[in-house]
Amino acid sequence: MYSDSSSITACQIPAGTYRFDAYSISKTEKLWLSKLVLYLHVSNAGMMVMRLKLKPRAGREEQYVVIPYSSNADLVNVCSGANFSFFFKGINVYGKTLTGNLAGHLIRDGSKNNYHITADGWMERYDTSYNSKVTINLTGQQFDFVYPYIK
Repeated sequence: MYSDSSSITACQIPAGTYRFDAYSISKTEKLWLSKLVLYLHVSNAGMMVMRLKLKPRAGREEQYVVIPYSSNADLVNVCSGANFSFFFKGINVYGKTLTGNLAGHLIRDGSKNNYHITADGWMERYDTSYNSKVTINLTGQQFDFVYPYIK
């Protein structure tokens, strides 16, 4: 679609994957976890996607993908400069839903690929069949820059 790597959004967060292990700050009801990780993926074109990877101690791994663009206006509203903000509601995967919001900004630590994202927000994954719940409250948590997409 785009032959060069120019941005189609106002997002200036460097392209790559940012990761935060949310296991230690999560609260659960009627569910025990062995893994809970949040990822933010930022493309060369400035598009952003959030992914939640959740692994119950007994059961299959679940992955939720949040694509926060539903209209052309979101190309400006989701990420502008080094700041981003989006919300999501009722993302359904086999009867389990994910709802929440996430906002944050890029922090540059000086050297070439030494970035991280500081984020605030909350998320809740709810399973109607077992009435189980996982809640994540983010308050200034740091997402580490783990994989650059830059050539």
